[in-house]
Amino acid sequence: MPSKMSQLTQHALLYQLITSEERYQNFMNASSDAIFVHDLNGVILDVNNEACISLGYSRQELINSFVWEIEIAITQETIKQNIIKLTYGPFNLEGLHRRKDGSTFPVDVRLSMFSTMGKQFVLAIVRDISEQKRAEATIKKLTRALDQSPLLIVITDKAGTIDYVNQQVIKRTGYNNHEIVGKNFLNFKSENAPLDTYQSILEHLTKENEWHGDLLIKNKKGELLKFTGVFSPLRDETNNQIIQYLIVIEEVPKKKNSK
Repeated sequence: MPSKMSQLTQHALLYQLITSEERYQNFMNASSDAIFVHDLNGVILDVNNEACISLGYSRQELINSFVWEIEIAITQETIKQNIIKLTYGPFNLEGLHRRKDGSTFPVDVRLSMFSTMGKQFVLAIVRDISEQKRAEATIKKLTRALDQSPLLIVITDKAGTIDYVNQQVIKRTGYNNHEIVGKNFLNFKSENAPLDTYQSILEHLTKENEWHGDLLIKNKKGELLKFTGVFSPLRDETNNQIIQYLIVIEEVPKKKNSK
């Protein structure tokens, strides 16, 4: 018959085991990202609730399945390659997960390796990046539309430092993108431009008003080009604070010499 001290020790060990398991499960399920634990052969050993929700599987269905059953880009060979990379440390990669219904969604995966009970395992923290990819696609469409515009379009920060120019700016000024982005917009004004023009621009923008009028801009060759421009503040949707300025410029056509 076990002694009272032995029974207390067994109870203490059992309590530690139960509480450590509870802490582990609480940690897993508190994450808003999907979490997978798999062995070095790609067999899934554990998942959290978010992993089940994102894929439409139950926990029982995912346990003992293979990583390549849910990740389209993964094969047994890429598992081996990832294991080798993990010996140098954690890393991120993008993938495409397949749900139970066959639909897919893009993910960002953070892989790391850990050891317990003398064995090595892979921890995968997975984030759905569908919204990010949609936003990137929208930005690409808008960028293409801006680049095809006959107007010169410039976006600056609040200090006037240029963040973006479309292709028409590059074409008309002769500067390449690296020579423009990061420079202040005033660097490209002509010395012959009336001082009150830029004072007026600053006054309007300081008062958070739109400005429009004529501009003289010097191209890379030193030639003066006459434009009409509109300066408009761009606001943060969350707090309505000005974060950038949009400058839309149209070149004034040269008058034909009268005969």
